[in-house]
Amino acid sequence: MRRFIFVLVAMVCLRATVPLAAQEIDAGRVRAAVERGLKPVQNGLKDFSANKRMPPVEIMPALPQAYRKAGCISCHHEGLGLSTLSVLRQKGFKVDEELISLETTTLRRAYDEFAPLYRRALTDPKAAREADFFEDIAVQMGYMLGGLLDSGQPRDATIDAATRLLLKFQQDDGSWTYTIAREPMQSSDFTTTALAARIVSAYVPEESAAKPLANARRWLLENKPETTDDLAFRLWGLRWLGASAPERDEASKALRDVQREDGGWGQSPDSSASDAYATGLALMALHQGGGVPSTDASYRRGVQYLLETQKPDGTWYVRKWAHAYNQYFDAGFPYGKSQYISLPATCYAIMALAQAAEPSSKVAAEAGSARQ
Repeated sequence: MRRFIFVLVAMVCLRATVPLAAQEIDAGRVRAAVERGLKPVQNGLKDFSANKRMPPVEIMPALPQAYRKAGCISCHHEGLGLSTLSVLRQKGFKVDEELISLETTTLRRAYDEFAPLYRRALTDPKAAREADFFEDIAVQMGYMLGGLLDSGQPRDATIDAATRLLLKFQQDDGSWTYTIAREPMQSSDFTTTALAARIVSAYVPEESAAKPLANARRWLLENKPETTDDLAFRLWGLRWLGASAPERDEASKALRDVQREDGGWGQSPDSSASDAYATGLALMALHQGGGVPSTDASYRRGVQYLLETQKPDGTWYVRKWAHAYNQYFDAGFPYGKSQYISLPATCYAIMALAQAAEPSSKVAAEAGSARQ
């Protein structure tokens, strides 16, 4: 009897110490986690759209007329939110098609308002300063035009005006940058450079884009990443810019190397814990940028981390650590002042999980019919 108990205990201990890399992932559980997370994301996007505010009153007198008319649009909701819905739709998950239409229309209307200013800004320094009023034009266009790109928006006169201006703001060293750090979405020149280069690559004619993109690729290769955002967007950027397989493999290895024992990633080397934002971002970059399959042991460990840290309501909590910039208002997502990072974290998490789970055949069929 004692020998039986010893063997049983040994088997339990052995199971408990099996590395996450060796555990099988339940596709049904992953699918359920995506669907559970999608609901609060869509509700958060709707609430933000219904309750969005204008920029702080103290800057309103100096705000260009085009920005006043367009109102508040955001990287973390309209931009990344539209990308998230588009990625899940492409994977066959059932998303709110009316919400995709709303987000697409919101961004389209804003850039239609911006276009005349952007055209003037190509030759008028004063208009250029107005066009980059918030000094984050690469961030703004990277996420928001990225959302339109993911939703299938083709190049047209409005997007042409935006992307021609984006080229004007490329730095002499080949990078794109920002002024005010708003961690983590606006806190890395690797992020701004990769996102801007993606937009240029997709929307600018090859004869005009070749040199700027070559310069951006060289910058990504020659500079040293430090944070997870640096590493992830460096890898993504090299993929978007057509870097060689060995160059992408090196960037992929660098991102894998900072995966933690719990299967997650932290936002920076000195972060005290892994979180869903960094983990979802890293997994998406490895998958899309590095070609790492969702069956890979490292990817499965990240999936397991996300499954174990998802809250019962389908969200993931990430603590806000960016400096205050805009006036805070409650946009309907959980976690109070941490909602503006927790929603993007949930977006990246469900996108990453979606790569590891096919939707049910019924949902996939319904999603396919909705796109027709």
